[in-house]
Amino acid sequence: MKQWRPATMAMRWPMAVFSGAYALKIAKAGGPAQALKLAHVAQAAGVALYGGTMLEGTLGTVASLHAWSTLKLQWGTEMFGPLLLKDDIVVTPLAFSQGQVTLPQGPGLGVEIDDDKLRFYARK
Repeated sequence: MKQWRPATMAMRWPMAVFSGAYALKIAKAGGPAQALKLAHVAQAAGVALYGGTMLEGTLGTVASLHAWSTLKLQWGTEMFGPLLLKDDIVVTPLAFSQGQVTLPQGPGLGVEIDDDKLRFYARK
């Protein structure tokens, strides 16, 4: 079976009369910049967008949130990965309330890594 690269798939689906939404996932696309490239191809073809998740922790989720905040997501998003974790490696968890999450506004991704927890959970 032939393997397709994400960018190739993004261009071929509209030609096959695709009528759903393209699920963007930074972990599958190779990072936020690559996911945004795929989003722009899908948008140019008139395909609706959905901000997906691979159930990342806070770091992956906040990277997705920053990318998704630059797009019109016709099908919305479900960025709930951190809610499934018993613990996380950030100082302050994301603020979830009434089905919404607040985009952190600090430097970089807007979250601070807890160095002690990072050391505790690091593979040895």
